[in-house]
Amino acid sequence: MSVNGHDEVWAGRYGAALQHVAHKLQVPMTAIEEAIRWRVINHKEFEGRISPKSVVHVTCKYFGVRRDEIDSQSIVKHIVRARHTAMYVMRALCVARWSGGWKPITYQKIAETFNQKRHTAALRAQRVVRERMSIDAKYKKDISNIISLLGR
Repeated sequence: MSVNGHDEVWAGRYGAALQHVAHKLQVPMTAIEEAIRWRVINHKEFEGRISPKSVVHVTCKYFGVRRDEIDSQSIVKHIVRARHTAMYVMRALCVARWSGGWKPITYQKIAETFNQKRHTAALRAQRVVRERMSIDAKYKKDISNIISLLGR
C-alpha cells in the first residue's frame, strides 16, 4: 500500500498487523488498506470527522461494488445492500456544520449523495438496515466491520 509514497513503511512495519486485523474482522485486505488510505489522505477534510465520501468509498470496497453502481438506480440485490449500508453508516457517523456546530447529516443530503431525489430513500434505507440487522447476525457484523474500518 502506498500512502504519500511510503510503501516500505506500510509493508514492513504494519503489514503483519494489518493482515491480522483483516483476518480477525474477516474482511479483504484491500478494504483495510483503502480505509487507512482514506483516513490518512482525507484526515483534515472534516476536522477529523468521517466524510460521506469516505463512507461510500469504504463501503464500495467492502462489498466489491463500483462507485457508479452504488450511485445508479440499480435494483440488483448486492448493489442495493451496499447502497443501503452506506446510507445507514453515513447517518450514524457523518456530520455537517450547522448553526455554528456539528449536527448529523440530513436524510436529504444522504439521498443526494447517491443521486436520489427524495429524502425518503435514505429513511427507507435506515429502516431496511435495522430490520435486516435484527435477523441477520452476519449483516450486523458487516456493518460493525465497516464502522471499524472507518475508525470508529
